[in-house]
Amino acid sequence: MSDENRIKAKIFTSKKIKFNRKDLKSDYYRADLVFKGVDKRVPSYIGQVFINNVNANYDTPEDLKDGYVGSYTIFGHAQCLGDEGHCQELPKSRFGEIATPIKKGNYYITITDQLKHLASDVEEFTVTVVAHLCKPPQIGNEEPDLENVIKIDKVAIELYDKELD
Repeated sequence: MSDENRIKAKIFTSKKIKFNRKDLKSDYYRADLVFKGVDKRVPSYIGQVFINNVNANYDTPEDLKDGYVGSYTIFGHAQCLGDEGHCQELPKSRFGEIATPIKKGNYYITITDQLKHLASDVEEFTVTVVAHLCKPPQIGNEEPDLENVIKIDKVAIELYDKELD
């Protein structure tokens, strides 16, 4: 992507995720980095993910020595592309739930090998996400927020101790 089309949104850094060293040394067969409650009412982006590199930015290489563990993609909905009323919040259902056309989602990156490498001498982890996006097309007078793109409720690391048959 050429630099003139690149938009630099705010970089997301999670709260510290703490582990007991015993758990990190256990014989887990899989580890997932979990992004819970990811808002999709933003412009589309690719989230480049780093662990324990709070200085990660748009120029940081995708290399494990720099904390890179993978990426996720959001097909965003910053602006409504449907007919009138398509993206409006619907009234409560008879069960009391508010129906919305676009819900938050959870995203997973399997980081088993990377975590085993990174966890050799630490038990606290910070996750940094760098959003790579292009300016979406202009629709009407709406201007999407291109700075605050990454909206995540919680980041966690889940360890799985044995494979199910």
